[in-house]
Amino acid sequence: MKQKDKPSLCYVTYKRLTETDKDIYDKLSRNFTVTHAKMDDLVLKISKGKTLIKFKGLNVALHSVIWFRVPKFCYQSLSQIVKQIPLTVKIMQGRKGFGLLTSKLLVYQTLTRRNIDVPNIIFAEDVDTVASNLKGIRFPVLIRVTTDKNKVMLANSEIEVKSMMDALKVLDQPIFIEEYHPEAELHSLYVVGAEVVAATKTKVMGIDYDGETFDYGPKKEEVQIALEVASALGSKIAKVEILSNPMIVVDADICPYIKEASRITGIDIAEKISKFVYSESGVVV
Repeated sequence: MKQKDKPSLCYVTYKRLTETDKDIYDKLSRNFTVTHAKMDDLVLKISKGKTLIKFKGLNVALHSVIWFRVPKFCYQSLSQIVKQIPLTVKIMQGRKGFGLLTSKLLVYQTLTRRNIDVPNIIFAEDVDTVASNLKGIRFPVLIRVTTDKNKVMLANSEIEVKSMMDALKVLDQPIFIEEYHPEAELHSLYVVGAEVVAATKTKVMGIDYDGETFDYGPKKEEVQIALEVASALGSKIAKVEILSNPMIVVDADICPYIKEASRITGIDIAEKISKFVYSESGVVV
């Protein structure tokens, strides 16, 4: 395809291009005129009643498509930025997922409204309220301080939870408790468009659901769940994490890390995504 005939795509990453980013960039360049921008290049400007979003000094509205590949800690700012990008520009992850994914509570509430099963949780502003509402919760549980994503604790009984609540009182922060299933497998399904293009399974070995990962052939029910989760997040590109037993959704992402999954499954996920992005660009050449 001639350069002048190619639609334009703004490819936004957090910092410099990683090895995976470069691979995706090269694949996108076959069908798009690609401009790479870093989050540091992003500027929102309001002047004379108009709002402009610029990357590298270029007006975003001049691009046909934008594809973000950034870590979750960028989602808070992106949730506001994407609202200002003109509707004429296609955002591959949609316009609502970044805001939802800033909070696990928001994600679980959204999925529950879609009748998608998630872990039983307790969320409260006050630690005493948490301690008095443990009835019906299955142990062990993970305890998170919502203002510190790195502060995660494991409690195996109601006594342990109440003991931890006493220690957490000094922080005066909201508390999030989630049932933990160490006996389960974690199945990660990679959604591109209307299909799951790859999947892996991981034997749970820690509170972050870490462990050795293998290729996996997902069940039809899991595929349907993954597609429904992506739809609920408003994105056609997603990674959905589902526990095997019980079959519940524990996490999702719309800018997934794909290098390791591609290596394990032997499927070029970047190629799948780049072809889909072009098919969705809406540009007739």
